Amino acid sequence: MTENLKRPDYVKAPAVGREHILLILETVLLAVFFAWFFYRSVFGLLPGAVVGYLFYRLKLDREQRRNKELLEMQFRECLLAVSAGLLAGYAVENAFVSSREEMRNLYGNQSFICKELEGIRRGLIINITLEELLNDFAKRSDINEIQQFSQVFGIAKRSGGDMPGMIQTCAQLSTERAQTKQEVNTMLAGKRMEQRIMQVIPFGIVFYIGRLYVGFFDCLYHNAVGVGIMSFCLGIYLLGVYLGERILKRVEAELSGELVGKMKKEPQPFSGGLMGKLYSFFRKLWKSLENRYFWRDQVSKDLRILFPIGDQEKRREIYYCRKLTLSVLISVLGILLFFLARIAGSFSEKRDLWILFGLIQATAFGSFLFADKDLHEDAEKRKQQWRNQYPDFIHQLVLYLGAGLSIRNAFARLSQRYEPVLYAYREMEAGMSELTAYERFGKRTELQEYMKLSTLLIQNVRRGTGALLERLEEEAIHSARERIQNGKKLGEEAETKMLIPMVMMLGVVMIMIMIPAFMGLGI
Repeated sequence: MTENLKRPDYVKAPAVGREHILLILETVLLAVFFAWFFYRSVFGLLPGAVVGYLFYRLKLDREQRRNKELLEMQFRECLLAVSAGLLAGYAVENAFVSSREEMRNLYGNQSFICKELEGIRRGLIINITLEELLNDFAKRSDINEIQQFSQVFGIAKRSGGDMPGMIQTCAQLSTERAQTKQEVNTMLAGKRMEQRIMQVIPFGIVFYIGRLYVGFFDCLYHNAVGVGIMSFCLGIYLLGVYLGERILKRVEAELSGELVGKMKKEPQPFSGGLMGKLYSFFRKLWKSLENRYFWRDQVSKDLRILFPIGDQEKRREIYYCRKLTLSVLISVLGILLFFLARIAGSFSEKRDLWILFGLIQATAFGSFLFADKDLHEDAEKRKQQWRNQYPDFIHQLVLYLGAGLSIRNAFARLSQRYEPVLYAYREMEAGMSELTAYERFGKRTELQEYMKLSTLLIQNVRRGTGALLERLEEEAIHSARERIQNGKKLGEEAETKMLIPMVMMLGVVMIMIMIPAFMGLGI
């Protein structure tokens, strides 16, 4: 694309011009304030500069999110205008160009969407295709909704799909998603306000006490002990701010279906050394143990969720043999330590020696039991991630089918992002029938939403019903509403987790108050 058509990058440049200058000025003032509050020294500008940099990055990130949300809202209104133009008989290129006037009336000539539509108009004049212009827009915006539309638009353009119907469906589903997202954002806005109040409270309390008792905090400044204490308080404060931001970002990521946290790696057999020999011994005993105690247990279900592809019996054998090896090794080491300590006479009281022996054996037994609990928690996290992804997945599936793709081809494109779809598509590529792959697709997740979708796909394959797209559109709207309920649940969990940074902020205040008080009493 020619240089004169390049538009702003919403990812790399969220703040420019006058706003950027004000942000830099605000950052400098904050750095000076922290240097004065925590150190009352020019040398405090060094840690103050670190705080200022972190604040600068945080504000840029917030500004970027705000700009992207604004652009997403404006693009949604643009789709409605384009859809109306197509229904009036315009070609799709003319519909985009004519929508600029309506966007200018709504948001002003300097709005993001008006600038983008002007770039599209100029690009069309010099014979750049609308598909290329939309792809460039989607790449710069880094917004899933715009990227999805760009992909679906290209498919519908090449396959000769129902373009007006596709754009109208996209606008309708986007509006429904926007309402859902707005309710969730409203809930999270309250949590963000609470976090900002928590960040200000320590300064308010310290200033209040400092005004009542002049010189109360003098012992914390201009001496090595005071610098160490205040540096510690600054570290705790910054850690509390970081945890608060991370908790809220984690809630947003979970609601959007992003992968949160590292999942458990596939268990591997031990090889070599003492652990390898113990593992080989337990592997020989596995068949008899399995038939008696481990047949169709919860561990097998959890392993199938975490690692759906591969030999499940082999994976379960490795998992149990690893557990037994680790537990027995800890127990044996505990026994050896017990006898060595008894021979050496390291403990004057036999009771202490037996307590140590009991603790080691309890650790060995607990490592065997709690490993299953950790595995189950990882499996539940994976299922929750799939549940959070479902509204976006069904939304994209509707758009791809509306653009003219078959279900199999839609699964091929969606497999790049959604794990359950990836497994189903790989099975179809390996020669499995679509009917069987769709059936396994629902059962694999053990989630009601996917099972319902699996039933709809199976019915479509068997009966060739023409109402699949309408049913999927209803399911997309229903799943978006379910996300609101899930968002409320995550918000309640976040509220509980936010107590951690709150306690850290109060801890900073307690340290800054109690230490001068103890020093004044000569303690």
